[in-house]
Amino acid sequence: MMMLQRRSWLSLAAGLALVLSACAGTTRPTSFYTLSASAEPAPATTARKGGLVVGLGPVTLPQYLDRPDIVTRESRNEMRLADFQKWAEPMEPMLTRVLAEDLYALLNARDVVPLPQRREARFDRVIEVDVNRFDADRAGRVVLDARWRVYDGASEKLVASGRSVVAEAGAPVPDYDAIVVAMSRAVGRLAEEIAAAVAGRAPSS
Repeated sequence: MMMLQRRSWLSLAAGLALVLSACAGTTRPTSFYTLSASAEPAPATTARKGGLVVGLGPVTLPQYLDRPDIVTRESRNEMRLADFQKWAEPMEPMLTRVLAEDLYALLNARDVVPLPQRREARFDRVIEVDVNRFDADRAGRVVLDARWRVYDGASEKLVASGRSVVAEAGAPVPDYDAIVVAMSRAVGRLAEEIAAAVAGRAPSS
């Protein structure tokens, strides 16, 4: 009797091990994504050496974006967190860095420095950005809604402000590759509108 029970337990344990092994073998690996700059910087020139030094920050985000999961919008009030698609770094520093890269290229700036930063620096302009929304719906349509302000670096006087609502077509969920590419384009268009204000010209349509 004891021998039969022992064999039964061994058979059960072996079966369970096979099931767990099969489950582990079919688990989908997690994919990690990052935003990328859209604008290409011009080669270093004398003009760039005499260009603006810009401080960028703070760039604030709504709390629903403060997570590693890529967030999409199921409906007006329902959000979805991706199961296996995550950001490779926190959204706030990633967005700030990519926006700085785009502004650096578009303004032909001498430097665009994400704030806060430790070293002492004199800025010609300081840009603040408050993001209200940055996500894609089920069809892959990305919306970036942000308010921004441009200050004179010396006097701290407000010299320009605006609200940009940018939409870019991606691809339906779960094509997160296309969604992230569309999100990167949206950041580039936001940078274009801010750069136009810094340069004192009307943004392109």
